Formats: sequence, structure tokens, C-alpha cells
Amino acid sequence: MTSSAELTVAPLSLEDAPQIAALLTHLEAVDGIVETFDEVDVREILSSPGMDPAADSRGVRIGGDLVAIVWVGVGSAADAEGFHRAEVSGGVHAEHRRRGIGARLLAFAEDRAAALMRERHPGAPHHLRISGGVETSTVRHLLRREGYAPARSWLDLARDLPGESLPETLPPGVELAPVRPEDSREVRLAHLEAFRDHWGSAPIDEERWASMWDSAKSRHDLGTVARDAAGKVVGYVLAAQYEPDSLYVALVGTVPAARGRGIARAMLASTIRRAAEVAGLHEVTLEVDSESLTGATRLYEGLGFRRRRERVTFQKDVPASSV
Repeated sequence: MTSSAELTVAPLSLEDAPQIAALLTHLEAVDGIVETFDEVDVREILSSPGMDPAADSRGVRIGGDLVAIVWVGVGSAADAEGFHRAEVSGGVHAEHRRRGIGARLLAFAEDRAAALMRERHPGAPHHLRISGGVETSTVRHLLRREGYAPARSWLDLARDLPGESLPETLPPGVELAPVRPEDSREVRLAHLEAFRDHWGSAPIDEERWASMWDSAKSRHDLGTVARDAAGKVVGYVLAAQYEPDSLYVALVGTVPAARGRGIARAMLASTIRRAAEVAGLHEVTLEVDSESLTGATRLYEGLGFRRRRERVTFQKDVPASSV
């Protein structure tokens, strides 16, 4: 641990979960760079596969107050272009910016990502990715100065519940059902097919998938799975609940061979109808790649989703020779 008269830097720990959650809530309000997380979510992040908080995270305190955080994670597989992904998350409280804290934490994250790459994927190039939040976020100035550039934009969409009624349409030869806990393996295999052609996507290993699947915030009862006549999973909607009145659609996928048949629309409509019957749920939200070639944005807007805001992912490419 290093320190000065008023500032200390140390790894984050599970005991820090309440302060981390409070800071993330602040960063969401100021920058729109993260979703809203509570203590349960933070503990899941710090305990996720491949994460070692003592080595992979840092927190900055002034007095006893946590004013800045960062953590970094490296994926287990390369994307279609042969790059691995290093995700950097965190931020600095708005009242403590312009003191070099953000640059210091970003430098730590880059060094740690390089070390993880040498350890897990020696000789391979990687992307450093971090949220640049909404257009008014001041974090973008730091990212551009440190060599990052906008790589992709994302739309946050929302639909009121119950909203306009959605007809029950079932594509021929397809059966829909709520997601069951035991569907994990089959849905993962469908996900690997469905996201193979998505920007920046890399195969997710069984351990990380299980961590996501078993999250305390998962709502399998409101998710939907589509099976063909042979019983194979050809599509899925996975849902989670991070806020008391809102259902979040975490993943939507249809395997390439089954696209163009209205399966995604039918699955989403099923999830929305069931969510509308849950007391206390007032909206459904999701995130979509604004540059997706699958027509996803048109699909969602046709189901009554409306644009809430746009966020941007920033990226820096690190060639293998630099690792």
C-alpha cells in the first residue's frame, strides 16, 4: 500500500462492498459508465472466476472515504480477430477529479492487464476496453489523452409495463418455455453459436458462464428459451433483476440457422407478457449494439422499447510485441 498525507491506495476487498456500491451508484448518475449495482452485485464481481481482488483491483481513499476504484479482468478466449479482451471498470468520484487519481488507476489497470496477458495468454495481442459513459462524461477526456478511442456505441432501451399488448405468435416448428436452471449447458452452446458473429464477442468458458447463470439477480422464471422440433435450443432470452421495479434483459440470442423466422420477437414478447404479470415490475430494460447488423434495434423498437440514452465503449489495442 502507498500513501500520502491524505490519500491511500490499496486493493479492494469484499468488506468494501457497501462503499463500492455507493460509489458505483454515484458514477452511474454522473457519467452513465456503469449499471446500478448493490452490495450483492459487488461481491459477485469480486468473487467471479479469474478475479483476484488483491492483485486485480485498487481503491483510493481520502480519510475513510472511498473516492475512486478500478478493477481489471481478462477473458479466457480470443475473439474472431485473435485479440483477447481486457475489461477495465471503475471511476473517480466527481468531487475528487483533476488530481491525477484517474490516470494513476488507469495506469495500474493497464499494467495489470499486461501481466495477466503474459500469465494466461503469452504472446497474444489484446484490446483494453473501458466505458466512456454518456456524452457529457468527463472520463472521455482522460481516455483520449491516454490513447483510447471510441470503438462502439450502445443504446439503453426501456419499455413500460404492461404497455401495449403483444400478440402471441409462435413460429412454426418452435416451442417456447420459461428458462429452467437445468437449461444452462444447452443455452450456453446456443449462445456460442449466436454470438460468434457479434462485435467484440469471444467464447465464454463454462466456469464464467456458470457464474453468470447462477447470479443471485438472475430471473430464469422470466427468461425464455426456444427449441426446434428436435428439441435443440435455437434461441434464448436471459433476464435479471437489479432494481425492485425493473427487469433487465441481459442476453438475447438466436442461432444463425434459425434467424429470420420471428423467434427473437416471440421470445421477447413472452418474457414481456410474463413480466407484466409480476407485481411491482414497471419496466423492462436492455442494451443493444447501435451498429449491429442483425436489425436488433428495429426489433426492440417494434416491441415498444424506446431509447433512453447512448453510451460509448472506448478501446486501446495492445499488440503482442507490447505485452
